[in-house]
Amino acid sequence: MSWLTDRMTTLMQERNLTVDAIARQLAIERSRLTNIVSGSAIPNENLTKRFAKFFGEDADEWIANTQKREDDKPKLTDLPTDFFKVAKVSEIPVDEMKIVFNDLVVVANAEGEFHAFGNVCPHAAGPIGEGFLEGCVVECPWHAGRWDVRTGKALTLLATADIPKFDLRVVGDDIEIKLNEAALKQGALSTTGPD
Repeated sequence: MSWLTDRMTTLMQERNLTVDAIARQLAIERSRLTNIVSGSAIPNENLTKRFAKFFGEDADEWIANTQKREDDKPKLTDLPTDFFKVAKVSEIPVDEMKIVFNDLVVVANAEGEFHAFGNVCPHAAGPIGEGFLEGCVVECPWHAGRWDVRTGKALTLLATADIPKFDLRVVGDDIEIKLNEAALKQGALSTTGPD
């Protein structure tokens, strides 16, 4: 068992908290939290800090003790020029999302159709892919900005701009995306969490 899995399990038991309760409070997908608590998924640095803050603990300690994700790579300055594989169809059930490509892109299975879009909220640089997917609408977990995943169009005032869309194709069981310059122009995720 990893340090993070052990720590979260212990704190949840001590405080009589369920995965559902934490997922609601942190506004993240219940299935993603279940995978993190079970040790089958590793959260990014931003989410690790949010967990530490939720439990009233030192974020630096949590980050130091949490295994790094394989996709935790240095900042990108160049993009692949063609389609490349980011996930398997079987990894993203209907109404679920997966964050890929250095936390810059989200692949969503919205009503049985796959869509790729930017993960960085234009309002406060929050992680859109950690939010909620309802039909073809994704909601940022920080301030409830909402976008149509089919078009990237903003649907609420807190969605201060459209989010970038990326070409996506399914080849067998592989999901492949082709990025454009908007992937880098959206900036990086905030590491401080919501205000």
